Amino acid sequence: MILNRIKSLRNAVGMKQSELADIVKYRQNTVSNWETGRSDPPLDALEKMSSTFNVSIDYILGRDEKEATPALSIESDSARSHLMAAFWGGEKDLSQEELDDMWDDVERFAAFLAEKKRQEKHNG
Repeated sequence: MILNRIKSLRNAVGMKQSELADIVKYRQNTVSNWETGRSDPPLDALEKMSSTFNVSIDYILGRDEKEATPALSIESDSARSHLMAAFWGGEKDLSQEELDDMWDDVERFAAFLAEKKRQEKHNG
């Protein structure tokens, strides 16, 4: 069950194995072993994945069947740089104030989407 969850969470946000490996501070072949069931991730990696994908460790482990909406945590430097490149082409020509304003917009939009999903589940 773990192998399906890690790979599906990673794929849901368009992340490569090597990028997840960088985030959890393990080698790519170790992440591959987790995804294929050859080994289980240690607690520190589970905690980092939980934080990165914004899901519970229980969900990753298959103990929680609640549908999760994976999202990259913008606290992760790798996630942050991917978002910056995707939305704004990187930060090379932006002032710190412009970057701060944009991140505020992203956080407000994410909160809006989360509330919309909560309302849909509540009403549906």
